[in-house]
Amino acid sequence: MLTMMPVEEERPMTDSIVVRDGLGRKRHFSGRLIVDLSWGADQRRPARWTDMVLYQKDDGLYALQVVGRSVVYHRANSCGRGVKVSAGALFDKQRKRYDELEPCPDCKPTPLHAIGDDDIDATVIQVEEDRPTLHECATAVELVNVLRNKEDRTLSGLAQRLLKNAARLDEEIEAAVEAALNTSEPL
Repeated sequence: MLTMMPVEEERPMTDSIVVRDGLGRKRHFSGRLIVDLSWGADQRRPARWTDMVLYQKDDGLYALQVVGRSVVYHRANSCGRGVKVSAGALFDKQRKRYDELEPCPDCKPTPLHAIGDDDIDATVIQVEEDRPTLHECATAVELVNVLRNKEDRTLSGLAQRLLKNAARLDEEIEAAVEAALNTSEPL
Protein backbone atom coordinates (compact mmCIF):
# COMPACT_ATOMS: atom_id res chain seq x y z
CA MET A 1 0.00 0.00 0.00
CA LEU A 2 1.23 3.47 -0.82
CA THR A 3 1.98 5.95 1.90
CA MET A 4 0.07 9.14 1.27
CA MET A 5 1.29 12.21 3.05
CA PRO A 6 -0.79 15.32 2.38
CA VAL A 7 0.83 18.43 3.69
CA GLU A 8 -1.01 21.06 5.68
CA GLU A 9 -2.05 24.04 3.56
CA GLU A 10 -0.64 26.56 6.03
CA ARG A 11 2.89 25.19 5.73
CA PRO A 12 5.33 27.91 4.63
CA MET A 13 6.89 27.56 1.19
CA THR A 14 10.50 27.59 2.28
CA ASP A 15 11.62 23.96 2.25
CA SER A 16 14.69 23.13 0.22
CA ILE A 17 13.72 20.32 -2.15
CA VAL A 18 15.96 18.08 -4.25
CA VAL A 19 14.54 15.96 -7.09
CA ARG A 20 15.98 14.28 -10.18
CA ASP A 21 15.11 15.12 -13.76
CA GLY A 22 14.80 12.70 -16.68
CA LEU A 23 18.58 12.51 -17.08
CA GLY A 24 19.04 11.75 -13.39
CA ARG A 25 20.53 15.17 -12.60
CA LYS A 26 19.74 16.72 -9.24
CA ARG A 27 17.47 19.75 -9.38
CA HIS A 28 17.19 22.03 -6.36
CA PHE A 29 14.36 24.44 -5.61
CA SER A 30 12.43 25.96 -2.72
CA GLY A 31 8.79 25.14 -2.27
CA ARG A 32 6.34 22.97 -0.40
CA LEU A 33 5.31 19.35 -0.61
CA ILE A 34 1.66 18.93 -1.57
CA VAL A 35 1.25 15.14 -1.83
CA ASP A 36 3.68 12.20 -1.65
CA LEU A 37 2.48 8.87 -3.04
CA SER A 38 5.58 6.77 -2.46
CA TRP A 39 5.99 3.20 -1.34
CA GLY A 40 7.60 3.00 2.06
CA ALA A 41 10.66 0.82 2.54
CA ASP A 42 8.82 -1.14 5.22
CA GLN A 43 5.82 -1.90 3.01
CA ARG A 44 5.28 -4.97 0.85
CA ARG A 45 5.53 -3.70 -2.72
CA PRO A 46 5.63 -5.18 -6.20
CA ALA A 47 8.89 -5.77 -8.09
CA ARG A 48 8.12 -2.73 -10.29
CA TRP A 49 6.19 0.34 -9.15
CA THR A 50 5.78 4.08 -9.60
CA ASP A 51 6.21 6.81 -7.02
CA MET A 52 4.67 10.26 -7.53
CA VAL A 53 5.41 13.37 -5.49
CA LEU A 54 3.82 16.76 -6.15
CA TYR A 55 5.38 20.04 -5.00
CA GLN A 56 4.56 23.68 -5.48
CA LYS A 57 7.64 25.77 -6.04
CA ASP A 58 8.03 29.22 -4.50
CA ASP A 59 7.63 30.71 -7.99
CA GLY A 60 4.15 29.15 -8.22
CA LEU A 61 5.03 26.35 -10.65
CA TYR A 62 3.98 22.81 -9.83
CA ALA A 63 6.78 20.24 -9.87
CA LEU A 64 5.69 16.63 -10.36
CA GLN A 65 8.35 14.01 -9.70
CA VAL A 66 7.44 10.62 -11.19
CA VAL A 67 9.86 7.76 -10.62
CA GLY A 68 9.47 4.33 -12.18
CA ARG A 69 11.17 1.97 -9.78
CA SER A 70 12.25 -1.64 -10.01
CA VAL A 71 14.13 -4.31 -8.09
CA VAL A 72 14.24 -6.70 -11.07
CA TYR A 73 17.43 -8.13 -12.57
CA HIS A 74 17.97 -10.16 -15.75
CA ARG A 75 20.44 -12.54 -17.28
CA ALA A 76 22.93 -10.56 -19.36
CA ASN A 77 21.78 -10.04 -22.96
CA SER A 78 18.36 -11.57 -22.39
CA CYS A 79 15.35 -9.28 -22.00
CA GLY A 80 17.08 -6.11 -23.18
CA ARG A 81 16.37 -4.29 -19.93
CA GLY A 82 18.69 -2.94 -17.30
CA VAL A 83 22.29 -1.94 -16.95
CA LYS A 84 25.03 -4.57 -17.11
CA VAL A 85 26.96 -4.94 -13.88
CA SER A 86 29.09 -7.54 -12.18
CA ALA A 87 27.12 -9.26 -9.44
CA GLY A 88 30.26 -9.08 -7.29
CA ALA A 89 30.67 -5.33 -7.78
CA LEU A 90 27.02 -4.77 -6.89
CA PHE A 91 27.44 -7.00 -3.82
CA ASP A 92 30.51 -5.04 -2.70
CA LYS A 93 29.38 -1.48 -3.46
CA GLN A 94 25.56 -1.53 -3.16
CA ARG A 95 24.78 -4.35 -0.74
CA LYS A 96 21.31 -3.08 0.20
CA ARG A 97 20.35 -2.86 -3.50
CA TYR A 98 21.83 -6.33 -4.12
CA ASP A 99 19.78 -7.82 -1.29
CA GLU A 100 16.52 -6.28 -2.64
CA LEU A 101 16.89 -7.63 -6.20
CA GLU A 102 14.40 -10.13 -7.59
CA PRO A 103 14.99 -12.33 -10.67
CA CYS A 104 13.03 -11.62 -13.85
CA PRO A 105 10.28 -14.22 -14.25
CA ASP A 106 10.80 -14.25 -18.05
CA CYS A 107 14.55 -14.82 -18.49
CA LYS A 108 14.98 -16.60 -15.14
CA PRO A 109 18.53 -15.56 -14.22
CA THR A 110 20.53 -17.53 -11.68
CA PRO A 111 19.32 -16.60 -8.20
CA LEU A 112 21.89 -14.30 -6.62
CA HIS A 113 22.11 -16.45 -3.49
CA ALA A 114 23.08 -19.41 -5.69
CA ILE A 115 26.12 -17.69 -7.23
CA GLY A 116 29.23 -19.04 -5.54
CA ASP A 117 32.04 -16.89 -4.18
CA ASP A 118 34.33 -18.00 -7.02
CA ASP A 119 31.81 -16.96 -9.70
CA ILE A 120 30.29 -13.78 -8.29
CA ASP A 121 32.81 -11.36 -9.85
CA ALA A 122 32.55 -13.02 -13.27
CA THR A 123 28.74 -13.17 -13.25
CA VAL A 124 27.23 -10.29 -15.22
CA ILE A 125 23.59 -9.40 -14.69
CA GLN A 126 21.42 -6.58 -15.99
CA VAL A 127 19.77 -4.51 -13.27
CA GLU A 128 16.77 -2.30 -13.93
CA GLU A 129 17.37 1.25 -12.70
CA ASP A 130 15.05 3.93 -11.39
CA ARG A 131 13.63 6.14 -14.16
CA PRO A 132 12.93 9.63 -12.84
CA THR A 133 10.88 12.20 -14.69
CA LEU A 134 10.31 15.77 -13.60
CA HIS A 135 7.39 17.76 -14.96
CA GLU A 136 7.24 21.47 -14.24
CA CYS A 137 3.76 22.83 -14.86
CA ALA A 138 2.79 26.51 -14.91
CA THR A 139 -0.83 25.77 -14.01
CA ALA A 140 -2.95 23.08 -12.42
CA VAL A 141 -4.63 22.53 -15.80
CA GLU A 142 -1.22 21.73 -17.31
CA LEU A 143 -0.58 19.36 -14.39
CA VAL A 144 -3.81 17.44 -15.07
CA ASN A 145 -2.92 17.20 -18.77
CA VAL A 146 0.58 15.89 -17.96
CA LEU A 147 -1.00 13.14 -15.87
CA ARG A 148 -3.46 12.09 -18.57
CA ASN A 149 -2.70 9.15 -20.82
CA LYS A 150 -1.60 10.59 -24.19
CA GLU A 151 -3.71 8.16 -26.23
CA ASP A 152 -7.09 8.02 -24.51
CA ARG A 153 -6.84 11.02 -22.11
CA THR A 154 -7.63 8.85 -19.05
CA LEU A 155 -5.94 9.07 -15.67
CA SER A 156 -4.22 6.09 -14.07
CA GLY A 157 -5.37 5.05 -10.62
CA LEU A 158 -2.22 6.55 -9.12
CA ALA A 159 -2.74 9.86 -10.97
CA GLN A 160 -6.35 9.94 -9.78
CA ARG A 161 -5.24 9.44 -6.16
CA LEU A 162 -2.61 12.15 -6.48
CA LEU A 163 -5.10 14.67 -7.90
CA LYS A 164 -7.86 13.74 -5.45
CA ASN A 165 -5.57 14.35 -2.47
CA ALA A 166 -3.93 17.44 -3.97
CA ALA A 167 -7.36 18.96 -4.72
CA ARG A 168 -8.13 18.91 -1.00
CA LEU A 169 -5.14 21.17 -0.38
CA ASP A 170 -4.95 23.38 -3.47
CA GLU A 171 -7.89 25.33 -4.92
CA GLU A 172 -6.34 25.66 -8.39
CA ILE A 173 -5.89 21.88 -8.62
CA GLU A 174 -9.43 21.37 -7.32
CA ALA A 175 -10.81 23.60 -10.11
CA ALA A 176 -8.71 21.86 -12.77
CA VAL A 177 -9.88 18.44 -11.59
CA GLU A 178 -13.52 19.58 -11.71
CA ALA A 179 -13.03 20.86 -15.25
CA ALA A 180 -11.30 17.61 -16.26
CA LEU A 181 -14.26 15.58 -15.03
CA ASN A 182 -16.46 17.40 -17.53
CA THR A 183 -14.35 16.66 -20.60
CA SER A 184 -11.89 14.14 -22.00
CA GLU A 185 -10.35 16.75 -24.26
CA PRO A 186 -7.28 18.72 -23.21
CA LEU A 187 -8.19 21.58 -20.94
